Amino acid sequence: MVHNALQAQRKLKASNDSALVSVKVMDLQDHPILFADLEVTLSPTNTKIKSKTNNKGVAEFLMPRPGNLTYSFIVDYRGDHHSWDRQFKIPQDKGAYDLSVKLKYEPKHVVLYEVAFDPNSAHLKESSDRELRDLLELMSDKPHMQIEILGHTDSIGSIEHNMKLSLERANAIKQYLVDGGIQEHRIKTSGHGPLVPIDTNTTEEGRARNRRIEVKVLKE
Repeated sequence: MVHNALQAQRKLKASNDSALVSVKVMDLQDHPILFADLEVTLSPTNTKIKSKTNNKGVAEFLMPRPGNLTYSFIVDYRGDHHSWDRQFKIPQDKGAYDLSVKLKYEPKHVVLYEVAFDPNSAHLKESSDRELRDLLELMSDKPHMQIEILGHTDSIGSIEHNMKLSLERANAIKQYLVDGGIQEHRIKTSGHGPLVPIDTNTTEEGRARNRRIEVKVLKE
């Protein structure tokens, strides 16, 4: 049996029959993983409940009341699957019950949150250096690792310009790594312009999230 909990459409509330469980999904640096698909399977009933993390990395579920169940969590972020088994007891007493669960993992597809560029440019800001040095160190420590760097923009401007800009920004990251001693064949780049948004383009906050660099691990 499958239930869908679409947070954008309705506000979930705990009740006498169901507990409200909030699940926060983060990477190992405590950055929230946004808009990831999340599925919970309740054992032994095999009930499946689906949701999606919001722009704070949180998904909410209404769980049935019966006491001790094992909850299997599966996160799917851009084809990158991770699973956990958790057991906790939801009280059967009448009344609302809220429970918060945190799931942490290192996805193979990550956003470089601190990498930033000058406006409408592929010139890296100085504030990008720390996170890029971490990526350089990781690839130096793992000589067989191969990655793809994906550039994304918001929807302001023409699609042709944004496609070109997103690729130029991805190539700027590649050049940083090559200048640091990483072999060029280990790094692919692609530019996706505004075609793969992770947030709305109607607000400045949403557009800022959409302007991003992602790194996908192709081989470890």
